Amino acid sequence: MEADESLRSRLLRAPALAGPLPPFDTGRAPERPGELFVRWIGEALDAGTGEPR
Repeated sequence: MEADESLRSRLLRAPALAGPLPPFDTGRAPERPGELFVRWIGEALDAGTGEPR
């Protein structure tokens, strides 16, 4: 259990979404978020992005 907590602590300290991030215009986003996800995952797969999730 101690090793799990150590790993958990390390993961929580790791940077997430470290910028710079591209601008995101919420006014241009589709009303249903699923549509945006489908477009994004398709573009990521087409670009050969490794493990896009």
